[in-house]
Order: sequence, then C-alpha cells, then structure tokens
Amino acid sequence: MPPGIRLPTLTGKTINSLQLSSTNNLGRFVGRNVPWLGWVMTFTTIYDIQRNIKDTFNRVAVPKDRIKWTYF
Repeated sequence: MPPGIRLPTLTGKTINSLQLSSTNNLGRFVGRNVPWLGWVMTFTTIYDIQRNIKDTFNRVAVPKDRIKWTYF
C-alpha cells in the first residue's frame, strides 16, 4: 500500500465487541473483511429463497390460502 493509506476493518469476535480499526496491509484487510462478506451473502441467499418460496406458493394456492404478509 502507498504510505499514508489505511484501510478500515471490523475486528472483534462477537457483535458486542466489534471495533473499527485500520490497517495498511492489504492481506489483513482482505482477511478481516471476507468473513463479513460471507455472512452478508448467506443472509441475502436465505432471504431470496424464502421470498421465492412465498411467491411460488401464492401462485399455486387458491386465493383464500395465499400468504399476504410474512416476516421475511
């Protein structure tokens, strides 16, 4: 990294102990942020699957049995 450039990273083992720290090492930046990217991708995939299940069910169900609102 060029001198003076510091990249922000989240550090901590639990949600309560999260802290924002900076590093000038690209490997540390990638290593600390890839797990967060994985969690975001996991939750996005779960949300998409649940939404598609609801939409598919509503297409095939009779109108009185359709799901009007869900929490996901």
